[in-house]
Amino acid sequence: MEAIIHFGQSFDLMYHFSDTPQADDTIYLTGELSKLSEKERRIKDAYISGIDSLEEYRENKALLQKKRDELEQQLADTHKVTPIKERYQQIDMNHLLTVLQDPDQDYIVKGNSLRKVFDHFVYDKEAGTLDCFLNTSIEKISK
Repeated sequence: MEAIIHFGQSFDLMYHFSDTPQADDTIYLTGELSKLSEKERRIKDAYISGIDSLEEYRENKALLQKKRDELEQQLADTHKVTPIKERYQQIDMNHLLTVLQDPDQDYIVKGNSLRKVFDHFVYDKEAGTLDCFLNTSIEKISK
């Protein structure tokens, strides 16, 4: 970023946020809930068939209910949207630039710092643009 400024080139900084939940997470969690329903059916069948005692049935059901609650909470969390303003305020570009310019930092630290803020980059050679996509779960870079 600073190199662009020193060479006299101009750039525009625009933020575009995608507030849709991660489709992969939603599909995974929905699948896990379906599997859990099947397990609940099997433990009920085991109790009815006399394979499990009432106590074993209650323990298994309680474990599965706890797991169901956790999965439903995770599913609800995937639909929560962090306000754009909060995400923007968490980005400390000056610190990121300092880390990237520090000759004492190795490439692993620099790469990890970039990945904390950015999800991916897309360079359009014809248009001469570099689109930087922010990570949906932006973390602060530790100083």
